[in-house]
Amino acid sequence: MASGNPTQSAKRPRILIVDDDPGQRSLLNSFLTSQDFSTMTVASGEQALAALRTEPFAMMISDVRGDHSRLDVTFHTYREVLERSRSFEAVAVTKPWRPTLTGTTQPERLDGQRVSAMYFRTLGISPALGRDFDLSDDQLNGPRVVILSDVLWKRRFAGDRTIVGHPVKLDDNLYTVIGVLPIAFENVLAPLAELWSPLQYDTRNITSLQTREWGHHLRMVGRLRSGLGSEQLRRELDTIARMLGTIRASRVLITQRSCDPRTP
Repeated sequence: MASGNPTQSAKRPRILIVDDDPGQRSLLNSFLTSQDFSTMTVASGEQALAALRTEPFAMMISDVRGDHSRLDVTFHTYREVLERSRSFEAVAVTKPWRPTLTGTTQPERLDGQRVSAMYFRTLGISPALGRDFDLSDDQLNGPRVVILSDVLWKRRFAGDRTIVGHPVKLDDNLYTVIGVLPIAFENVLAPLAELWSPLQYDTRNITSLQTREWGHHLRMVGRLRSGLGSEQLRRELDTIARMLGTIRASRVLITQRSCDPRTP
């Protein structure tokens, strides 16, 4: 748990970190506390549920469930939650992406994320330059578009505001830059990520279990509607889980407001 003045700590966004990997747990805790978040870290789903019963959290970052297995979800599980849940303002999924940026300078392997179209809206963030992803970007065989972090924009493109609308080469493919995120954005799900592109999964591919759409490799994040508690959400997700047999209520990163400590 983060240390500090109790009165000040109570006013900051409180985040519960659930991860069975001590190194990842420590990394997330160090990063979040350095950004003035108040945190609690636990190693299992049982410990997380116990913590949720004792105090409210602005967000839960979870990578394990009660039986200590991984919490990655399938694309079609995400689609069912998106369609059936009434507790979320927005839901999104993400997976790691490590493209190589090439061009006139030295090639560089970058940390990034493939995300569904609502990812940044779910996190309560909008590009400072250009535009966000829209649903048409996140379609099978959709356009190759990318959003840059402020750090990458300044380091590799010298903060050139005309970069929006121009192509960059990633893994030998041309991607159009459509936006640059604000300097204040802190990506708690992937602190090292510097660029983002849509998943572009096939929403029609629901029959073959051998496709990527049924692979357990995505992390899901949801923003709760105002006034709803985590217990109400848990009951709703349990109902959906009984229908699908594929998810549990603890398998979603839950946020109730912006987790920027500078946001009142």
